[in-house]
Amino acid sequence: MSGICGVFSTNHNNDVVDLIQYGLYALQHRGQEGCGIVTIDKQRIYELKRRKGLLSEILTQDIINDIKGFAGIGMVKYAFGDHMKYEPVMPYIYNTDDGNTVLAIDGNIVNKDFCISRLVEKINSEEAELKDYISSLEGIFCIVYISKNKMIVIRDKHGIKPFCIGRLNDTFVACSETCALDAMGAVFIKDIERGEIYIKSKDTEKSLFSEQGAPHLCLFEMIYIARPDSCIDGINVYQARYAMGKKLYEECKTKADIVIGSPDSGLIAAKGYAKAANIEFVDGILRNRYIQRTFIKPRQKERQECVGIKLTALRANIKDKELILVDDSIVRGTTIKRIIKILKDAGAKKIHIRIASPPVVGTEKYTIDIPEKEHLIAYNKTVEQIRQELGCDSLYYLSLDGIKSCCGNKGYYDTYFTGKNPIQGGYDGVNL
Repeated sequence: MSGICGVFSTNHNNDVVDLIQYGLYALQHRGQEGCGIVTIDKQRIYELKRRKGLLSEILTQDIINDIKGFAGIGMVKYAFGDHMKYEPVMPYIYNTDDGNTVLAIDGNIVNKDFCISRLVEKINSEEAELKDYISSLEGIFCIVYISKNKMIVIRDKHGIKPFCIGRLNDTFVACSETCALDAMGAVFIKDIERGEIYIKSKDTEKSLFSEQGAPHLCLFEMIYIARPDSCIDGINVYQARYAMGKKLYEECKTKADIVIGSPDSGLIAAKGYAKAANIEFVDGILRNRYIQRTFIKPRQKERQECVGIKLTALRANIKDKELILVDDSIVRGTTIKRIIKILKDAGAKKIHIRIASPPVVGTEKYTIDIPEKEHLIAYNKTVEQIRQELGCDSLYYLSLDGIKSCCGNKGYYDTYFTGKNPIQGGYDGVNL
């Protein structure tokens, strides 16, 4: 779930550092536990890596002024559990026959004999050899490799993580979401296809294709991870989330005085629900804008502390109202329990919870950090048992078929909803 922004200018007099900075700010929602920037200049290489902190805390103007380059890669890191502190922050630097090169990987390559130095070697080999090597890799990954002469962008054979490329005059950009292209003022060229190896040099632009598997975009990208102003594999994220809200009403028609959304990821689906139900949508929960996403905090104690200061109720809109609260998902239940208590304390008469995704019943460590099954509120419980634990008046989850229909009915990676890995053999390994 980390965010990558690779920038390569065919004009070596250009300085792309500001573009990398803009792209990373647009991708900050994908990782808050570390960031790294490495750039290639005519004479040298520049490196900035930090393990902790938001970009606004790290990228001071003095630091930005000290970095130069016509090409480079930036990355914001998502922490999987507690092991983030043991990992080096990417991008990595390698010395090759092409000089100093930079590489970043978002994902998890699980071949037992995999090593990054061998990947770099294959990237610099003959095209047929590179295609065969990428076809042999198993796992979930997006890769950006940049030297002084070229940029290479690779997406895994199932396209599980999003990846796209764009252009700003003679500068080419590869990034995790289209919102980063918008932030840089770049024009969208295309989504990198599953199994694609995109190569851009000063004089050429082409794509090779390794083995392609069935499409399996991570469904949580559409539900929660991606920014709503992004488009992924041709699907507008905002429109998909709005459609999830409408589909929720179609599957479970409910009368109430008002509809509210859980900020911020439930608001769009809530508006879709209110529109379909012809019920007034109002602001019900106020979110402290200075508290970042609590779900992606690596430790439960941090999540609980953040939720406690993150949300407050708008009492004037809530008191004596029967309401429908729409949220994107429930994983552990930490946030939704707090919200229900806040709403009750504000005088809500009845609280109906509507979730714009199915129950989360399976652990996940490769696209988003979902804990072991015993920590999931929905594991081994009926919807009625979950409702009783939450303390709401009714509870309904959007069906898996319903959510897929809102996202284009493509193939999706959905192991957290089914408890089964859709990729043959599953995965095992350490996130990069």
